[in-house]
Amino acid sequence: MQKKGNKYGVHRVIEPKGLLTQAAGRIDNTMECWSNEILCDVSALNIDSASFTQIYEACGGDLDKTGQMILDIVAQRGKMQNPVTGSGGMFIGTVREIGEDLADKIDLRVGDRIASLVSLSLTPLKINRIKAIHPEIDRVLMLTTDQCSMYCRHCTRRRFAGQHDTSVPVEQIDQCIAYIRETPAVRDVLLSGGDVLMLSDEMLEDIISRLREIPHVEIIRLGSRTPVVCPQRITPKLCAMLKKYHPVWLNTHFNHPKEITREAAEACARLADAGVPLGNQSVLLAGVNDCVHTMKKLVQMLAQIRVRPYYERRQGADVLYPAGKGRRQGGRRRGAAGPEDGDRRSQRGPAPEAGRGLYLLRGLRRHHPQRQL
Repeated sequence: MQKKGNKYGVHRVIEPKGLLTQAAGRIDNTMECWSNEILCDVSALNIDSASFTQIYEACGGDLDKTGQMILDIVAQRGKMQNPVTGSGGMFIGTVREIGEDLADKIDLRVGDRIASLVSLSLTPLKINRIKAIHPEIDRVLMLTTDQCSMYCRHCTRRRFAGQHDTSVPVEQIDQCIAYIRETPAVRDVLLSGGDVLMLSDEMLEDIISRLREIPHVEIIRLGSRTPVVCPQRITPKLCAMLKKYHPVWLNTHFNHPKEITREAAEACARLADAGVPLGNQSVLLAGVNDCVHTMKKLVQMLAQIRVRPYYERRQGADVLYPAGKGRRQGGRRRGAAGPEDGDRRSQRGPAPEAGRGLYLLRGLRRHHPQRQL
């Protein structure tokens, strides 16, 4: 019989009492699965970018000392939460045990591999040893603006998006591009924000053209919800400009079949006709699309407009689901994409064996490499 856990996780708080696990200074990291918990064997940690940079610099760039400081933080706090930055990171792991309160209620089985969301700052963690630290990166995330065509309450960047409602200063853009030019390991650049397509065509082309001049930059990706909520932004002029700098990819954000309007479908068609591969990331929202039938319809309609489902994220949960997996119904695991979903499924999250992280660029003051252990 498992112990009954509090739904807010406060049964794990050691000190100070009365706080939630993220705010607590120390939590219980005993590897015992309570009734509302999932116990995982962790194979890799992606330490939050700000956290890793602070630790790495405090250790003078010594990887052995960096690893020891991470071990000390986890031993002292019961979780990986940097006491200076307050941030944590995410993990890659395998499900070992599922609490009895969650049995047949979640789309997980013992042995499933999962990638958590950014939750190490509130998740009980115990590290036996660190096998290696991989500081190499080949991807960067470049935040170009904090403007969006729509502000979503589930946005993971809501503390940045909309703060100034303007593009990032040109000086910071120059610094970011200079860093990419001086870092030969970078081959994949994701332009986002905010919403990168809130930039003017001229400013966007200036950034993309300068990136395309860098020999080791192989792929340029755009993150934008404008095809969904502001499809008139996808003009023939914009598409013609993007076509000059291939390979350029675009990920958008449809959450429900009703968002696939005639205008949105036409916007996606203009991008696809210009040779821009399109992907979609969805957030599972309670009462909106957390239904296998709704998600199946969404996936099928996306395929019709030449948009490939990329991943689904469950809001408020610790699991990032690959596209094509639905929630459990009637005790059975039901797929959202149907028999053809093999062509439209992808894993999201860094591969442990790859040893690569994501680098966030917002000017030199924000150069925080996310590193993998």
